[in-house]
Amino acid sequence: MNELSEIIFKIESNDPNIWREAIDSLKKSDKENAKRILMQIITSSEEMGKKYYAKKVLSDLEDDGTKPKTTPKTATKKDQLLEYLQNDDFEVVVKAIIHIVKNNQKEYLPVLKKILNKDAHPFIRATLVKALPILGGAAYIEAVSPFLKDEDSRVRANAIEGLEKTGDQKIFPLILPMINDNDNRVKANAIKIVKTVDKEKMLSIIKGMLSSSSEWYVNSALFVVDSLNLSELKNDVELLVNDDNPEIKEKARKICHKFGVKVESITAESSGKIKQETVETSGEVFKIIEDRGFLLSSGKGVKVAVIYPESSELDIATKLKVIGRVIKNDGYFFIVPQTLNRI
Repeated sequence: MNELSEIIFKIESNDPNIWREAIDSLKKSDKENAKRILMQIITSSEEMGKKYYAKKVLSDLEDDGTKPKTTPKTATKKDQLLEYLQNDDFEVVVKAIIHIVKNNQKEYLPVLKKILNKDAHPFIRATLVKALPILGGAAYIEAVSPFLKDEDSRVRANAIEGLEKTGDQKIFPLILPMINDNDNRVKANAIKIVKTVDKEKMLSIIKGMLSSSSEWYVNSALFVVDSLNLSELKNDVELLVNDDNPEIKEKARKICHKFGVKVESITAESSGKIKQETVETSGEVFKIIEDRGFLLSSGKGVKVAVIYPESSELDIATKLKVIGRVIKNDGYFFIVPQTLNRI
């Protein structure tokens, strides 16, 4: 283990004496690497003491006389803060954002939203996905939610924490799939929020995800059903044991076995019991079932159920054209859309 790796390992320790010594030792390391590690602690650590100590050491590094002070701590004029936000040094930008949040300066929200993009520095993205919901609440869910799929795990984890700050139930369908993330911190943040959701609400959301046309949603929903032992949804999982996607099919079969469902009998009877075909239909949204789907009326007295977890984005009487799979099962049927367009 090289010196820098050993320092990082010690920083992760729960012993204050060990991580303090490790953070202090960064003063003797390569300055750029030290600052990068310190910024990671400041933006990602959940331990307030560790964050505070990292800020102190970072401040010591910047006060060594080799760099003019550009900290926005004393910035009070709008044009000065705007200057910091446009700085090429990501650390200056991050400090400016933290200053804005600390002082609840909501007038900067439009500027911060504009800065948040996939090309921004990862530390800037990680800071903004928390700052925007804290300052602007639920109005910024749409701006932050795409970063749940960010390539940087710190950004994904912080996006979950930021969305949680809104207190809006619309975030649950967005965060549930993150339980399937490959990063432990992201996964832990998602599980923490899921545990606060009303059981019936959670089951409703996952049921909608299991019927989604998005394979990513379905895979994530299966992971949640398996991880949380949601046997209440075993009948919904049954419908996936003959899915066209081999990965979904295999996961569904394993879960069915876990819950005592005889997969062999389902498979044997599938040609007569569960039928799937592709159809095209048009009409107006007649009724919206939150986080599940909607009823589409053709205007001739015929109403069709459409599975669509993002149903909250629709309005009554919206005219739609739907192409998708019809799933028929023991006398009832519904459509899982492959394409859905307004007309």
